[in-house]
Amino acid sequence: SPIEQSFWLKELSEETGISEKTLIDESDKLNLSKTSSSHELLESGKSTLPPKKFSRREIVSQRLLSALFNSNQLELADENVAYLSPDYQTALNILKSGERKSSNPELDNLLDIIMLRSEEVAVNELEELKKNLSLEYFKEKRQAIAEKVKKAEAIKDETAIELALQELSQLNPLSK
Repeated sequence: SPIEQSFWLKELSEETGISEKTLIDESDKLNLSKTSSSHELLESGKSTLPPKKFSRREIVSQRLLSALFNSNQLELADENVAYLSPDYQTALNILKSGERKSSNPELDNLLDIIMLRSEEVAVNELEELKKNLSLEYFKEKRQAIAEKVKKAEAIKDETAIELALQELSQLNPLSK
C-alpha cells in the first residue's frame, strides 16, 4: 500500500542518510522498468500465461507412459495405443526408439513431462490406468458424436443424424 511504502521509504532514508525524495525517484524508476520489461516480454512473443490445462485423458496418458517409461516397459502400452491421442502415440514411439527429443517443441514439452513425472506404480494401478484411459477415450468419442447429432438436428439433416447414431451404437459397449 502507498502508506506502507511511504513508511518504509522514510525508515530507509533515516537509516541510510539518503533523502526520501531520491529514494522515491529510484523506486519509481524500478516500477517503470518492471512494467516495461513485462511489456517487452509480451511483445517479443514469450508467454507469461499459465501452463496448458490437460484433459483427464491426457493426464491418464501421461501417468501411464511415465510409469511404463520408469519401468522400461514401454512395449506394454502397445495394447492401449489406439486410446492415446496422436501426440501421445508419437511421444511413445520416440521413447521406444530410445530418443528423448524431437524437432517439435510442443512434443518436446510432452516428452519432458512424461520423463520427469516417471514414477513406480503397482501392477494393479497400471491396469487401472489402462482401463481409465480406454474409458476416457470412449467418453470423448461419445461427446464428439453427441455434438455431431446436435449440429445435424439444428440443420435438420436426417442423414447426418442417422450416421452419427450408427457411429454411437458401434462404440465399445463397456464404455457406456
